[in-house]
Amino acid sequence: MLAACLVALGAPSTCAGETPLAADDQVLVKFAPGASAHERLALRRVARAELEQVLDIPGWQLLRVPAGTVDDAIDELSRHNGVEQAQPNFRYTASFVPDDPYFRVLWGLENDGQDVLGLGGRAGADIGATRAWDLATGRGAPPVAVVDTGVDLSHPDLAGAAWTNPGEAGAGRAANGKDDDHDGFVDDVHGWDWVYGDADPADEEGHGTHVAGTIAARGNNGVGVVGVAFDGTVMPLRVLDSNGSGWTSDIAQAFVYAATHGARVVNASLGGPRDDPLLEQAIADAPDTLFVVAAGNNGESTDRDPQYPCAYPEPNIICVAASDPNDRLAPFSNYGAGAVDIAAPGVGIASTWNDGGYDYMDGTSMAAPEVSGVAALVLERHPDWSAQQVRAAILGGADRVPLGAPVASRGRLDAYNAVTYGDPQQGPAQRGPSAPASRDSRAPEASLRAPSSAHLRQLLRGIRARCRSGEGGSCKAQLLMGREERRRTAIRSSVLGSAQARLARAGTATLRLRLARSVVPALGRALAHRRRVQLDLRVVVADESGNLTRLDRALAVLG
Repeated sequence: MLAACLVALGAPSTCAGETPLAADDQVLVKFAPGASAHERLALRRVARAELEQVLDIPGWQLLRVPAGTVDDAIDELSRHNGVEQAQPNFRYTASFVPDDPYFRVLWGLENDGQDVLGLGGRAGADIGATRAWDLATGRGAPPVAVVDTGVDLSHPDLAGAAWTNPGEAGAGRAANGKDDDHDGFVDDVHGWDWVYGDADPADEEGHGTHVAGTIAARGNNGVGVVGVAFDGTVMPLRVLDSNGSGWTSDIAQAFVYAATHGARVVNASLGGPRDDPLLEQAIADAPDTLFVVAAGNNGESTDRDPQYPCAYPEPNIICVAASDPNDRLAPFSNYGAGAVDIAAPGVGIASTWNDGGYDYMDGTSMAAPEVSGVAALVLERHPDWSAQQVRAAILGGADRVPLGAPVASRGRLDAYNAVTYGDPQQGPAQRGPSAPASRDSRAPEASLRAPSSAHLRQLLRGIRARCRSGEGGSCKAQLLMGREERRRTAIRSSVLGSAQARLARAGTATLRLRLARSVVPALGRALAHRRRVQLDLRVVVADESGNLTRLDRALAVLG
């Protein structure tokens, strides 16, 4: 049976590397186009499954199976030609870290080096929002769908920011208990809630309200914070419950709803390490909608360890990493020259919170809505642009800064560059999203010095690993545990400790690796019954051009 967690990326994950949690009595199946109703019924009977729901994504159904038989049902269904795909109904989870409020602390929009949460900062390490606002504020742009924990639409700083469904509003239609626009949803005036199955997408957790505020908190209203597209609108689509959890089937339905109800941008701060064909199809089936997703908070390369939907190849996805006030990639942020497209501010981000409040949060979840807001600004100026053109403007307008880890655009979001992308006065200096032809593609030369064994008490103090590179860049070390060792030791996480450092050209860095305190008790119990536990010491060296070299060394932990 599948068990573990997918993380809706709001803060560094505590379950990196685990298998995602899935319903133990549900299967998602895509039947072949030629399968008749009789054949579909016969296949369901073979799998001991009952039809639960026909989804809005063509060919897909949600089936109910006896508890604990998901794997058997998938195996049985996959053997037949009438089935194209069969998968679990994965569960997604939100995670975040909050704090407190206003414009002066919104360093991501305007950074003059002010101190926020003790972070300090570098003047100019921002998205250039104030310059962009001279040209666009989101007024009249299509709504941005927030597929999340819901949105607190009663928040004073979100007053007027909610999308209104014209087919359900006015003439007493808002609460008449009818599906006036015949879209399959009753009274869906401001969106939908798949958790409770009703038209009130209220936020019981806070994550979605924070995301919505970063996109469209009202500007120039003398209240709280300001969103990137402060005259724009958000479409609240609730798929995560009060614990921050939700299902593949609901998220895919929300993607379809957004695309069919006029959202040209979907903000989905969701992801995990398992390929999910249903979500990929829902994205692919909406080619004119731009899906902005978070890169993940494991501090890892998504090119090596894919996160989805970030790693999907569809041209209407932007995957976003998190940068800090000094234009460096946040230590928790995933990266990758192949899968991760761009960085945006994602550390110490203040925004709206439930019950009229405000809070700080960290994470690639906070970086993604910065990009979604800029996409709304671009669409205000260019309403006829395709999702691919909006994507090209955002990536091509990236401010090239030395983030310390590779992303495809080699830079951080710049709102002004994006909204002026392609303007004649910008000239040829404004490049598109593809890298220059002269880009270095050689992997950095690297070496590693580290012990082959260490006692548990040494790991508590920290062991040293030295890495060397022939080029400038960054060096990251991790202590990893394989699946079989995790099973034997009852330790759930595969990443037991990490450290990273910058490398000068032809430089050397010494990293001090300590065990995460959360894994020490279980590891101690395992060593009480065994002589050693085998770990892997992994060092990844990344140069400024985004090339990677990975070095591995076995490390025996002794009791």
